[in-house]
Amino acid sequence: MNKVYVKLYVPLIEENYELFIPVNKEISDIVKLLVKSVQELNDCNYDYNSETGLYNKDTGIKYENDKLLIDTDIKNGTKLILI
Repeated sequence: MNKVYVKLYVPLIEENYELFIPVNKEISDIVKLLVKSVQELNDCNYDYNSETGLYNKDTGIKYENDKLLIDTDIKNGTKLILI
């Protein structure tokens, strides 16, 4: 399996998404991919910067940008927040 199904909440625009993300990418690359997807889906200017991060919605833990997704606790059904 090379992708996981997650539920993503973006507080800045108050939107929820359900999507598949690749397990063989670093968190920093996934954050960039998610920001780009949010921009395209909402036709908005959601900005990415070095402080943009991915958090576990249930635990509040921020995922380290240099970790591969497969090396985190993110699995099918995980609820994430993009801030």
